[in-house]
Amino acid sequence: MTCLSIVTEDRPATVAANPIFLLSQVDDRRGAKIAFEVFEKDVGILKTLIGKKCLYYINPPAKMFWGELTGLETCISIHPALALLRDSRTLQGIFTVFGDNDKPS
Repeated sequence: MTCLSIVTEDRPATVAANPIFLLSQVDDRRGAKIAFEVFEKDVGILKTLIGKKCLYYINPPAKMFWGELTGLETCISIHPALALLRDSRTLQGIFTVFGDNDKPS
């Protein structure tokens, strides 16, 4: 399980969704895709972030990256940790990464 937060200049990091379940490695290189699943009940403020470029912090593995949440769709879970919870409504999200230190324009 992983916690996803948003980092802003004017306040402490804000939890966006907790827990999320990573489907791919957290690759903070420009152009990488990060896929994850989240229970609908735990989606937090993620739906409001679709299409917005933000500085995100994922812990674990304690990585920060600039990215855009490019999608958040209902799915049938494929994450092994959710095998016994397949009847819970689950969403799959995908981030497009801009880099670890490069603020997007």
